[in-house]
Amino acid sequence: MANDLVEQTFQAALLSATSNLIAQGVAAYQNRHSFSLDVFEFFKYVFYGILNTPPNALWQQYLENKFPSEPEGKQKSRRDTVSSSTTNLVAKFALDQTVGAIFNILLFVVATNAMNGVGLGSILKAIKQDSLEIYTSGLVIWPLVSLISFVAIPVQRRVLFGSIAGVLWGVYLSLVSLRE
Repeated sequence: MANDLVEQTFQAALLSATSNLIAQGVAAYQNRHSFSLDVFEFFKYVFYGILNTPPNALWQQYLENKFPSEPEGKQKSRRDTVSSSTTNLVAKFALDQTVGAIFNILLFVVATNAMNGVGLGSILKAIKQDSLEIYTSGLVIWPLVSLISFVAIPVQRRVLFGSIAGVLWGVYLSLVSLRE
């Protein structure tokens, strides 16, 4: 597990770097400026990828352990297995889209604002101001990513799959952060 976690964290950091570079390039293009790397923003998103990955990998492992895709017990009929698998899929999906989403949004808002040197009062204001917008914007991508992940991706590769989808999401978050 430890080696998987290190590998997943490294991959996520690279993908966070990629999404921020793309976002900075898009922002420069939109503002009709030549590209100039904002090193602080770049490393902020690399650090966020490193910070965000371990709890998400543990979360995915917890969901799979609690609600296995393949229920144990070979004596179960195909009908019972499908029913159990469907119930577990719905449970994982519901928890991921509520508890998991809330955790990730709060971590993002708190971490990025803290890295910007913002005080606690401003962080609490940002949580109130930005969380719902981030959540509703995320409904465009994360439910589908979550569903595909739970149905077709092995648990040890779910964070990588999410990180790849997160490149697009990271571009969006970086652009939101850059306009503030």
